[in-house]
Amino acid sequence: AVTALEQGHADFLLCYSHPSLPLALDSSVFDCVTVAQEQLLAVSAPSGTHAPSVPNTPLHSLLGTAQQPVPVLRYAPSLELHHILQAALARDSRELHLRDVMESDLAESLHEQALAGLGLAWLPLSLVRADLQTGKLVRADLESTPERFDIQLFQPRTPRNALAQAVWKASMEAH
Repeated sequence: AVTALEQGHADFLLCYSHPSLPLALDSSVFDCVTVAQEQLLAVSAPSGTHAPSVPNTPLHSLLGTAQQPVPVLRYAPSLELHHILQAALARDSRELHLRDVMESDLAESLHEQALAGLGLAWLPLSLVRADLQTGKLVRADLESTPERFDIQLFQPRTPRNALAQAVWKASMEAH
């Protein structure tokens, strides 16, 4: 996507921004605006929907054991969200016992699997906010701070057409 923007095959690049994701776009050639801030949360189905237990406790909490590792729903290694999550996990000083049970290119797919109780997933708050409010999902890790990142929009400083100029102007007015 970066190459397409640099070579003039795209008018915009919408991407995640995080220290673990170096993006080498020349600021003298491209403008950038942060259009949203997001965070990854460790979530699970509540234990009460799948087994008798205390309500609002996660079916899969982050701290498993070597004998019973936590089933985890992961992002494919090619995804930016995978790299953001790996950076967060690398900073976590706790001994985590995780067992990958599924890998996907889509956060929505991991979301569905988490709702079904198949494992713990780190998902964007914007995707799971309603589920957290209704109790369909619960936080699986209350000890760590959610991993924050930005969503940024890039465009060439010299827009290529009137429609691109209008889109950029609208994005600037919204933020």
